[in-house]
Amino acid sequence: MVDLDFESLSIEELTHILKEVSRIVDKRVVAEIGQNRLYAQKFAESVGLEVKDTRQNLKEKKGGSEKRTNIYKHPENDSLVWEGTGRKPKWLTDLLKSGRNLDDFRVSQTSVKETPQPEGTEGKPVRGEGQDKTKETKTEWQL
Repeated sequence: MVDLDFESLSIEELTHILKEVSRIVDKRVVAEIGQNRLYAQKFAESVGLEVKDTRQNLKEKKGGSEKRTNIYKHPENDSLVWEGTGRKPKWLTDLLKSGRNLDDFRVSQTSVKETPQPEGTEGKPVRGEGQDKTKETKTEWQL
């Protein structure tokens, strides 16, 4: 192994070394994960378990991301919407504290699609629909 005096190197040289090392580590980690996934798949099949979908197959099935539709809307201000995930917005928590029910603000999927989004706001990408498969069938192995 070559001994380098890192203290004497410039920031540009250190940055270059850091990027190169990071690239090599990432490449090796991906290769090792692939080998471990193949080993796990072969082991599962050797003990009689059926492996239906690997991560690669799930990526191919999922395709592109879809735009998430807003499902809760402020009753008086159409620009205030909540997608139903993450932290509830202040306008919604205030209305819920006043005694209103969450279902009062639910919007049907079709009317949400017809409502234009305010300028400057963008939806978050959706992870695919296949993410709940492990909950449906607990005996199914996914690698």
